[in-house]
Amino acid sequence: MVIGLFLGGIVPMTIAALTMRAVGRAAFGMVQEVRRQFREILGLMEGTVKADTARCVEIATGAALKEMIVPGLSAVVLLTLYALTLRLHWRQLSWL
Repeated sequence: MVIGLFLGGIVPMTIAALTMRAVGRAAFGMVQEVRRQFREILGLMEGTVKADTARCVEIATGAALKEMIVPGLSAVVLLTLYALTLRLHWRQLSWL
C-alpha cells in the first residue's frame, strides 16, 4: 500500500518533469533559430524583410514529435507495468 502511494505520487511528477524538459529544449531551439535569423537576414530588424516563419514551424513540429516520445511512452509503459503487476499480485492472493 505504501509503495503504491509512493509510486502514484512520483510517476506523475516524473512524467511532468520529462515533459517540461522536452518543452525547454524545443524552446531553446526556437530561440536559437530566431537569433540566427536576426543575425543573418539583413533588414529583419527594420521590418523591411519578412522572417522565415516556415523554418520556425518546422523546428516546433519536429521538436514536438521528437522530444515527446519519452514522456508519452513512459506514461503508457508504466501504466501497463502497473496493471500487469497488480494482476499478478491479485492472482497470487486469489487462493486466500
